[in-house]
Amino acid sequence: MEIESNDLVFWPGQAEFLQSTEDEVALITGAGYGKSHVLGYKAVDIVLRNQGWHHGHTGADVNHLRIALGAPDKKFLDKRSIPAVREAISVIEQKSGKRLTARTGRGKDGFFGGHHPRIEFTSAIDLDCYPLVDESSAVAVDLAAFLVDEVTMLKNRNILHRIRNRVRDERRSLFMQKAFVGTPETSHWFYDEFYDEFGE
Repeated sequence: MEIESNDLVFWPGQAEFLQSTEDEVALITGAGYGKSHVLGYKAVDIVLRNQGWHHGHTGADVNHLRIALGAPDKKFLDKRSIPAVREAISVIEQKSGKRLTARTGRGKDGFFGGHHPRIEFTSAIDLDCYPLVDESSAVAVDLAAFLVDEVTMLKNRNILHRIRNRVRDERRSLFMQKAFVGTPETSHWFYDEFYDEFGE
């Protein structure tokens, strides 16, 4: 299962980003384009593409498949990135008539706030949320996917290298991806890391 962008309203660049199945994908554009908004849907899409991952595995209820969401700091994560994911979950649940999140957390909606926010899904998948202030904050576990909001606000280049090394749960994942959104800062190190000389 995956999100069909024609079921929702997205601009062409947003739709292309959402539908991409490349190992790494980025949406780099100016302010007001809805980057955090579409990244929220990207997170839900990755969860949906991994539905049923635990069939044939044992102990899925103990050792969940993990996806990570990162942002430049805790405030941005709490105010923009996490609300965007939660809004996307709500919309997809309403449109599909199916519950995506586990009945856990204070609001019984799968959400745990606090120092280490996370969202638990009914499909034994957890979305862990991290402020990416340095390379050690880029989580030291095997992941199916890593999504980064405002990547061009990250200060440490080693964070990106750590992220790339963390998305490696190949044995259990049905779909793996690294997804980034940010502004077009040609002087930022992300431009050098991600730029393709053929313009793709």
